[in-house]
Amino acid sequence: AVGADRAPVWPPEVVGSIAHSAEHCVAAVARRADFTGLGVDVEPAAALGSELWGRICTPAECRWIADQPESERGFWVRRFFCAKEAVYKCLQPLTGAFLGFQDVGLKFPRGTKEFTARLQPGARPEGLARPRLIALEGPMVDLRGSWREEVGSLFAGCWLSATC
Repeated sequence: AVGADRAPVWPPEVVGSIAHSAEHCVAAVARRADFTGLGVDVEPAAALGSELWGRICTPAECRWIADQPESERGFWVRRFFCAKEAVYKCLQPLTGAFLGFQDVGLKFPRGTKEFTARLQPGARPEGLARPRLIALEGPMVDLRGSWREEVGSLFAGCWLSATC
């Protein structure tokens, strides 16, 4: 089924996420007993223009991107975009809240295909202040994710374990 916001409506015992591009369709599903949330996204593996960087990336992310080789910066911004979309798709069904690009900060550990997500100070939409989603010492969202670049597309997924 599809909800009023065009998001999929999953059976009560299931969590999931769907994404599509002109080239690919991706779906992830899991048992709610194992995962509280899932999010996926797929985007073209193409660099984004510098005019979009400040809209997608937080100031800290922009500084991180500036330290990357110039030829890779636009591709990194696309990775940030794709990963943030996956984060939003994971959290939105839990909260019903909209998060903007500046509300979530990402870190991509060097040499991995992983990322972590952190709510930015002041980003506290209704429902996100629950201890299950935010660590007590700060606004850390217990979200992990990974990304891959395959067949000309960029794929990102993130999850919130039911055991956190």
